[in-house]
Amino acid sequence: HKALDFLTEFYDVEHTLSFADAVSDMTQICQKNGDKIQ
Repeated sequence: HKALDFLTEFYDVEHTLSFADAVSDMTQICQKNGDKIQ
């Protein structure tokens, strides 16, 4: 649900964050696009 598109577009920022922060960002993108991931 668009998380990979987000990661591709914002890789320059996301790769500077911790893995946990990057996963959290991707989780939020999924949730905003209708996924029920927790």
